[in-house]
Amino acid sequence: MKSRALVWRQDHANISKHYIAVLLLILIAVGKPASSQTLADVLTMELVVHFVDVGVGDAILIELPDRAHEVVIDGGDRREGFNFLEYIRPHLDDPVELAVITHPDYDHWSGIERLFEEHSIEQLWDPGYDGDCKFRGSEGKEKKEKDQYLRFLQKVNKGGISLKRPVPVDPLSSLFELDDVKLWVLHAGSIPPEGECANTINNTSVVIRMQYKDVVFLFTGDINGKKQNERASVEPRYVEAQLLALAEEHPDILQAHVLKVPHHGSKTASTTRFIKAVAPRFAVISSSVTTHSRLPAERVVRRYERVRFQRSRKIEKVLRTNFREGGFETRQFGDDHIVCGTNGKPNDLACDYFWRFQR
Repeated sequence: MKSRALVWRQDHANISKHYIAVLLLILIAVGKPASSQTLADVLTMELVVHFVDVGVGDAILIELPDRAHEVVIDGGDRREGFNFLEYIRPHLDDPVELAVITHPDYDHWSGIERLFEEHSIEQLWDPGYDGDCKFRGSEGKEKKEKDQYLRFLQKVNKGGISLKRPVPVDPLSSLFELDDVKLWVLHAGSIPPEGECANTINNTSVVIRMQYKDVVFLFTGDINGKKQNERASVEPRYVEAQLLALAEEHPDILQAHVLKVPHHGSKTASTTRFIKAVAPRFAVISSSVTTHSRLPAERVVRRYERVRFQRSRKIEKVLRTNFREGGFETRQFGDDHIVCGTNGKPNDLACDYFWRFQR
């Protein structure tokens, strides 16, 4: 008869072998590309959307089906992180048909200024808010005259670009149609409500619904939905509340297959009601660790990972441009670009990190 100690050692060895085998399978799965499609497959789909890892800010390139036209939404911070022009330059054909500045924060508009310096732009959209909350008090007039964003808009006007400020918003009329791609503006705040200036500017954000055949993308800028210390289950506030009110009148208007998560995954956005109203298959977070912010908030990432639609369906992938980024001292920009490709059918839609697609 075997001793208890010998039996325990054998059982323990068997259990250890089991866990080692499971661990190896996990490591193999992590090391392998998650997508069976190649990067070339995705890049040759009819509509391709690039969420560029610029570190700080948002920067999105949309390649339209004929590959001769592009739309750019925001351009990151031209002083920090990865210069998005390095990534998008090979995909651009002059002129760029449309550039959108979702709101006048430097980590969104300043990269568009660099685009303006190097390429022709036919049309530029912005929310129509000149940042008046920054120019109050005795020095307000002087500050406004020196404001970098307003000076950039003056260059735009002199450069002969068509500047469109889509307010008042008509969410039922598409403002851009080309190559069977349509863009609607669901929100833009030229006269935002009073509040803390940073939140005021964020809540002016241009929110765009883009549809190609049967596939919908929702781009949300830095809109907010709640106060930072409130629970996600709170009744939504700010722009999320306005969008949900719009969805009550037009039930399908917020639903999207791909959602650009609001405000870099901040605690001030992504209420549960808003996420469920959009019900995305893919959630994309443009985010980075910086000295003044650590985004996305992990609780927001978990919220997207755990949310359920119709009791059973989950979001297929939550993707973030700082997925492999280390702490502030070791962060790297420009290696977690996210690419989505589609031929216009929901079952023919792929989104993943560009490095995870097979080469």
